[in-house]
Amino acid sequence: MSERTITIQGNAQGTILITGDGNRVMLGHEAGFAFRLLDEAFRRRQVDRRPADFYNGTRPNWANIARGHDARRDLFDRLLAFIHAEQPEQRAAVITGLSGEGKTTLLMRLAWEASQAGLLVLWRHYGTVEAPYETPFRGARRVLLFMDDIPYVDELPRLLSDLNESGLPFVLIGAARTHEWEHSPVRIATARLAAWEVFPLERLTDQEVRGLLHILEQHDALGALAEKSPAARLRYLLDRLHADGQLLPAMLTARAGKGFDAILEDLFLRLEGRWGAERAEFLLRGYAGIALVHRFGFWMSRPLLARFLDIGESDLTPRLIAPLRGELTDITEAEQRRLYTRHPWIAERALGLLCGVRLPEERDLYDQVFGVLGTLQAEDLHLEERKLLTLLPLAFKYRGDFAFARRLFQRASEADPRDAPTWQAWALMEKEAGDIERARELFRRASEADPRDAAVWQAWALMEKEAGDIERARELFGRASEADPRDAIVWQAWALMEKEAGDIERARELFGRASEADPRDAIVWQAWALMEKEAGDIERA
Repeated sequence: MSERTITIQGNAQGTILITGDGNRVMLGHEAGFAFRLLDEAFRRRQVDRRPADFYNGTRPNWANIARGHDARRDLFDRLLAFIHAEQPEQRAAVITGLSGEGKTTLLMRLAWEASQAGLLVLWRHYGTVEAPYETPFRGARRVLLFMDDIPYVDELPRLLSDLNESGLPFVLIGAARTHEWEHSPVRIATARLAAWEVFPLERLTDQEVRGLLHILEQHDALGALAEKSPAARLRYLLDRLHADGQLLPAMLTARAGKGFDAILEDLFLRLEGRWGAERAEFLLRGYAGIALVHRFGFWMSRPLLARFLDIGESDLTPRLIAPLRGELTDITEAEQRRLYTRHPWIAERALGLLCGVRLPEERDLYDQVFGVLGTLQAEDLHLEERKLLTLLPLAFKYRGDFAFARRLFQRASEADPRDAPTWQAWALMEKEAGDIERARELFRRASEADPRDAAVWQAWALMEKEAGDIERARELFGRASEADPRDAIVWQAWALMEKEAGDIERARELFGRASEADPRDAIVWQAWALMEKEAGDIERA
């Protein structure tokens, strides 16, 4: 094998890794899917940048990591060992935990130290990369890919497939809220592409709390804890964590010396006192609009929020973003005009206090969001934002709230009846709930919305196979293959069904069609080989 050289080039429209032995790996399948290179030049720039306060719910930034403002977690050494292990050459891991437990900070610290150790580190970057990467890396043993909120990285299955097919050594590490990872379609879709290792981030230990208190004391950020003895500070944080179950609320309540709901109520009253009741209601409504999606880690665009508030986009900063700057209801604007609240956990708690009291009920606010999405659907709506039609209902489904998920699916289907992924996701939820007849009706609506969507026909076929109607499943697989004859996954899924039904010859024919559709899909060849091995044809396997 020739000396491995990796050149990184491209931006949010397409990022490519080219290796010296002729392999090519596409990393940019969708607009907005790009990676930031954590090289020495990047690290140097962060040292002089302004840090954020990690422990009041501000989204962490690289300046904090550069200055060591984060506390060491016990899980760090295990994750570092995972990165530096030699085998297997291609592997993936996910840090799981509750919102506000410190997953993103830990992921950033891990990426930073791996970069300092001389490894090639790419961090998934939401937005446009400032300039193309054209620096060659010679002799790189592997590529490290870091991604936050991986349950919603729809491009991940294709990325892993490309990496597997190339043979490029890689380590992928992501972070996810536990319940969302357990129920994520991305996890299911990548199960055949990567043997995921899960690293649960638990509540703070005594050792972690001591490190955290040391950092806070260094930066004069103990708040109400400053009045307590070192032993009492330790007990307080551990007790609060035992009661609240999470790091962020423990820190916020410790520093304020009161419960978190009381902190938020004081904030709401302060806004009313400063701006008056009518203006404060506008501010809280704008905050809630973003919080409705950011509670799950999603973002809202300026156009969507402006329509939600019935104001012009140019009015958002002076009328909403600027007045809330520095508050717990702070709004952050990232690349490509994406808006976030300060923290998903804070958004969750704030919505619980606002909806039905100072603002309309939560269901009514979601109805309004979907109504705005409906008015934008005929316009140039950003592809990722359109995904809210599916992602928001699924987020409630992941929580086990099927009733509210159905309500949102209904609103989403009304907002854009032509969005086949919405109908399909709703159908799969009803299948999971055991209502096969309802699922069939929804699959029918999905196929009518977009008859060329092979994924819809395939998902429907697989449901009928599980229901025992093989003939109906064959018919639907046929429709899927007609919709997109180049979709190797459709042919493979059909082949596997025929294998399970005992028709090996038909399965061979379908595996052949799959390999013709995409000769570079290694998973197809592997599945075919395993079938031949089970059939006793070792040479063919």
